[in-house]
Amino acid sequence: MKKFFLIFIPIILILTYIFYQNNLLHHPKYTNDDFGIQTYKSINDQDHDGIDDQSDIVQNVRKYIETKPQYKNKYYQGGYPTDHYGVCSDVVAFGLLNTGYDLQILVDQDIRENPQSYQVEHPDKNIDFRRVKNLNVYFKRHALSLTLDIYDLDKWQGGDIVIFKKHIGIVSNYRNKKGITFVIPFLGRLPSFLICKSGVPNPFFTLKNSQNVSLPFRLICADHSPSQHSFSLYFLLNFL
Repeated sequence: MKKFFLIFIPIILILTYIFYQNNLLHHPKYTNDDFGIQTYKSINDQDHDGIDDQSDIVQNVRKYIETKPQYKNKYYQGGYPTDHYGVCSDVVAFGLLNTGYDLQILVDQDIRENPQSYQVEHPDKNIDFRRVKNLNVYFKRHALSLTLDIYDLDKWQGGDIVIFKKHIGIVSNYRNKKGITFVIPFLGRLPSFLICKSGVPNPFFTLKNSQNVSLPFRLICADHSPSQHSFSLYFLLNFL
């Protein structure tokens, strides 16, 4: 029995460490106030609901995530999913749509006006705005590059948009114990045991390094029309 425990306990400790490092165990959540970071507030309120755009994105993304959409790559005649399915880009699309920015219209317009930038052979407004590669191009064209340094803590704020090489998400308003922001992902591909009853993943994902980054950004539109808005954007990081 003693020999069993001598073998079993180290295995448990190793597995616990691996699970924690890979965000498979709950992480304590901290806010900007815990690190003396001033929360970024947009000066714009695109949908005139009394909530600034940056805060609105976070709230709307959480509302979308609470519906617990399941992953399925489908085509929708109206563009936006109308059932309980979706993909990672829908987290951003619905977050922005309910904040007053229709990516379907914005991306389609940009593709048709600048086809050489997208290399889309047959533009289709019902699907183009849900493809990460197109969003990558779109936000590069309509964003300001910011920091790649995840330890430049005050530059990372809830509501920022993060694009990886093949994935996209929204930066959470929560941070880990080092002050590094979590990322709110599409939950449909997460194992059910990682999702709390509230629809929130037990850790979110933590940014780690910049090896697989494509980009992230922040809405900074003020007096721009929806078709002329700009984003401030980072070239973003890998996440677990």
